[in-house]
Amino acid sequence: MKKKPEPPSRAPAWLLGGLCLAGLLFTLYWLNRGALTAPFERDEGEFAYSAWLLGHGGLPYRDAFLQKPPLIIYTYMLAGLLDPDATWPPRLLALLALLGAALLLRRVARHYYGETAGWASAWWLVTMASLPTVSPYAAYTEKFLLLPMLAAWAAYVSWEERPGPGKFLLAAFCASLAVAYKQIALPPLLLICCFWLYRAYRREGRSGAWRGGAMAFLGVAVAAVLSLGYFVWSGAGPKLWECAVRFNLHYSALMRGFSTGYMRAAARDWWPLLALGAVFLWRRPARWLLHSALLLSCAAFVLKAVTVHYYIPMIPFLCLPAAAGLASLLGPCASPRRAGLDAAAIAAVAILLCWPHRRLIAMSGERLFDSFYTGNPFVEAVPAAKRVAELAAPDDYVYVAGSEPEILYYAKRRSPTRFVIAYPFMLPTPLAASYQREIIADLERRPPKVVVYANSPLSWLASAK
Repeated sequence: MKKKPEPPSRAPAWLLGGLCLAGLLFTLYWLNRGALTAPFERDEGEFAYSAWLLGHGGLPYRDAFLQKPPLIIYTYMLAGLLDPDATWPPRLLALLALLGAALLLRRVARHYYGETAGWASAWWLVTMASLPTVSPYAAYTEKFLLLPMLAAWAAYVSWEERPGPGKFLLAAFCASLAVAYKQIALPPLLLICCFWLYRAYRREGRSGAWRGGAMAFLGVAVAAVLSLGYFVWSGAGPKLWECAVRFNLHYSALMRGFSTGYMRAAARDWWPLLALGAVFLWRRPARWLLHSALLLSCAAFVLKAVTVHYYIPMIPFLCLPAAAGLASLLGPCASPRRAGLDAAAIAAVAILLCWPHRRLIAMSGERLFDSFYTGNPFVEAVPAAKRVAELAAPDDYVYVAGSEPEILYYAKRRSPTRFVIAYPFMLPTPLAASYQREIIADLERRPPKVVVYANSPLSWLASAK
């Protein structure tokens, strides 16, 4: 009687997973070890002030200019429930969102290219998104949007394994939440949606595509009501549109061409991923065209970035092809020894990504913050806010001349104008003149008890135009 073959051992997968998870968690801790104690930078101050304002009778967009959609406000409100006077809660939530996004990316990569590719993409995502030159501690919208964006991608992968119309609803809901953090998530998510509907049509015909489209529309509608509904109902809808859509279109028009400086730095520092991505294109494994298109769709928008943290949404689409390239070079992981070698190879790439920034990574949290934000008054904002709170009563108005809303948040004082940042009326857009007239009228109508002047060109971005 022929002996039945024994099933393959699960030991290599468990060993590889344990080693890589330990390395991933250590990387997350080490690269972010100063995050919980560092002061807010201006974007975080803007989000925190809007969240505080919403909890104290104000209405962001109407009472505080904010370029981002509303979900970041709710996130900072949630952080405020943990400690309303500390900077660590939103940073902690951002780290948890990044960890969750990494595990979702592992799910996607493992589905297509195996266990090694799954853990490689997860570990490298955490590494890249935590590098001090990309994101020195700050709880940006780009970090938060990774979680719902990759949840939508993982929902598509789940549909490929076991189709069901409910997964369209889940994916569209998560995709809408990602866009409700920042509109930059839209291009790759639209591409996934279109490809998914095409696959549904090929698999189930027109009825399957129509069912999927209807469920996706329902998911978008539910997410829109949850994220936008309160502001529309409260009458801030037109201001929300003006701040988060109309002004952003003019702002984007100022970014002509590609940011060649950042592109050169990325090519120099991220060469391990680019080299492995070239292997991916050479081998052309399953879905290589889709994953290449996802990277290009995101890159076409983020490569015009004026700040490097705009690159964060592109990182998953860069890590996955690179991880697939490494997995194709290493081959199947079929023994405990191979699991150790695969983990070592993944760790080696993570170290190579960190190596150009070793001097910054070795710094203490305080020194790194000072080094990266030289010329910005973020550290000084803390004692300035303390002095403001001594000079102004809780119902007095305080005007911060510049773009340092973190002072208003620390002091828990309201601004007499919605322009808590100077960029809208300083940048040369068609809206600047009307914004300048508006802020003059606001200050005349509600004279502030205290004025804080931010003596930093980075706080003003003054233009001669």
